[in-house]
Amino acid sequence: MAPEAPPVDWAQVEQRLGFTVPDDYRAWAAVYPQIIVDGFLTVFHPAAPPPNLFTAGEDLLDFDRMLREADPDDIPYPLHPEPGGLYPWGTTIDSHRLHWYLPRGCIVVIGRAGNWEWSGTMTTFLTGILTRQLICPLFPENFPSSEFATEAS
Repeated sequence: MAPEAPPVDWAQVEQRLGFTVPDDYRAWAAVYPQIIVDGFLTVFHPAAPPPNLFTAGEDLLDFDRMLREADPDDIPYPLHPEPGGLYPWGTTIDSHRLHWYLPRGCIVVIGRAGNWEWSGTMTTFLTGILTRQLICPLFPENFPSSEFATEAS
């Protein structure tokens, strides 16, 4: 039996984050706990034990800020809490950071090989990636595997 999603106090989440999370993420978090897909990609949940949407998010933002300070061209985006700043909702074992870029209604993937933007929601991004109808050029060619699995983290 799959683990259940922990309950989420959305008012508290949004007060802590300082922005309204997308509706598709709310729907996802109501059904799924924090997960790891194919041993590669983690999708954070706000009510999971750390590292979660808050703690991992802040750590990843600190890392992005450090990279941007060293070379502003590497991350040409505002970062939360800057107005309209990126906020991470996931990561990969290869250190890609998966962000919401809410003002543009898109997902931004930041990795060692550069940045990639995709116009759409987190759930359509995940669905596209997992069905191989969407290819993120920063991810390895073998992700996801033909018989990928998910696990609660």
